Amino acid sequence: MAQFSPKTSSYDTIVYKVSKFFEDYYNQKFKTYEEFSVAYQKLLQEVEESNVGVTGKYNPIIKRTTT
Repeated sequence: MAQFSPKTSSYDTIVYKVSKFFEDYYNQKFKTYEEFSVAYQKLLQEVEESNVGVTGKYNPIIKRTTT
């Protein structure tokens, strides 16, 4: 049985929106550069405002040698 995760759902929504944007682009739905620009800015804003947060943090351990 599959488990429902809010983060997974958010990622799915983002992937759908990005896919829709590229589909519109390839099908030449944007008649002018302004329409493209407005749609692109809207997409970026929606992705930024999504509730997807940082899922992990990488802190590298740096070994130092004494000289």
